[in-house]
Amino acid sequence: MGDCKLSSLANRLQLYLEGGIYLSPLAMTGQWPKLLQDWVLDPPVAIEELRLAGQESGEEAAYRGFVMALGTLGQDPTTQRRVGWMEQVFVVCNQTRARHEIQALGQRLARAEFAGRPGSDLSALEQRVAAVLAKEKEKVEAYLEVTVRDDVVQEERLVGPGRPGPNRPRQVVEKHQLELAVTRRTAADRGDRAS
Repeated sequence: MGDCKLSSLANRLQLYLEGGIYLSPLAMTGQWPKLLQDWVLDPPVAIEELRLAGQESGEEAAYRGFVMALGTLGQDPTTQRRVGWMEQVFVVCNQTRARHEIQALGQRLARAEFAGRPGSDLSALEQRVAAVLAKEKEKVEAYLEVTVRDDVVQEERLVGPGRPGPNRPRQVVEKHQLELAVTRRTAADRGDRAS
């Protein structure tokens, strides 16, 4: 057993050639992140529920996942011949951790959905929006669509003190009314199939 450094192809090949067995998490490099995403979104085999020893059958399973057998190829460094062997890949979800991750994402999204009034300064509002999204970088940005609408209303105002009259000077003043809309993107909007 080892960490993801053990899962390099060279290490796995060496262990296989010497008749050993191994268990390690796969390093999320190369093809593995895309393969894992595809398998999670569209499992190639049936998903099974895994319960801990002593866990009641009515309780939520502690883990859900599946096991797949994959053929692996490598080149023996001594003989230079190609070697193939079968490996098992375990794709497992810890249900408790998944619930916590979903809750944490919901809390980050709620914090990022601006509850305050947008004010009247467009530049300041855009900076605040950018700051919030940057603070939660890559954690909420993909889930939120933020739009700012700037309605300009022209109002006529009297110039100077005194009562209104036909000869009293007037000026037209532009007033900005900013409206901030924050909506959550669906999985389809994000370009993935996860919900």
